[in-house]
Amino acid sequence: MEFDKLKVLRVSSILGELKSGGVGSTLPLHIRASDNKEYVLKTRYNTNTIHKDLSIFSELLAHSLDKYFEFNLSPQKLVLLYVDETTQKIVEEAIEQEIITEDIEVLENIKNSFGFNLGIEYIKNVDRVETTDMNKTFVKNIIHLDNYVINNDREESNPNILKSLSNQKDFYAIDFDNAFNTHLVMEDIIANDLLKLQKAKECNITNDSKYLFSEQSKNIKQGQKLSISEDEVLNIIDTIFPEEWENILKYKESISEIISARIGNKTIFKREHNGC
Repeated sequence: MEFDKLKVLRVSSILGELKSGGVGSTLPLHIRASDNKEYVLKTRYNTNTIHKDLSIFSELLAHSLDKYFEFNLSPQKLVLLYVDETTQKIVEEAIEQEIITEDIEVLENIKNSFGFNLGIEYIKNVDRVETTDMNKTFVKNIIHLDNYVINNDREESNPNILKSLSNQKDFYAIDFDNAFNTHLVMEDIIANDLLKLQKAKECNITNDSKYLFSEQSKNIKQGQKLSISEDEVLNIIDTIFPEEWENILKYKESISEIISARIGNKTIFKREHNGC
């Protein structure tokens, strides 16, 4: 599958904040962009470490793999949203108009997110799911994708799944920004801990009792017959990820190696392979 570079847009106006909706730890904002369409703005973090871009990197990588394997879990359009002084003024105006209530935290986040951030198409007429009673294909695919990217941030209290209010068959997976097991795997990559990195290639994140679909995952013995090479993962990263996310991109080879190994490893669903 061919990937094109993401379109770069700017924020035109703030329509609301989404923190209370359980849609991520990056203080996402509901915005209108320069193409007159609505997006969720997910920003960078206030740090100069690898964690500055790790959350939006993880989110974008998960969405890219979803597209690559045609899981259709998160079919929303993705763009890059460029944040600068003009964006800051727009946010300050939204605070004055009380569109934003988490004013100090959001404003500081914007000030420290100048540059390329992630925009995800805003989905209308949806609500959070309150049950695991979803169509079997969606559940099977989300278990696979979560395990591939080491994401267990999907619990009963916060499933990170939206349901369509107009079509009961439509569900949307959201919030992959805690992939790589709340970033702990990234610490092993940085430390080049070979023993832990080998474990990261075969561990079973769905075996966690807190994981929303832990019971359903017990029915998956060997996973789907899918594969992606390290070079293909690298090509996706090199094509659509901004070069300024350099703090995380310097580890792209190790990330690609782990992702490729996990997707090609049918044993990552074995019950004896606990946690990452």
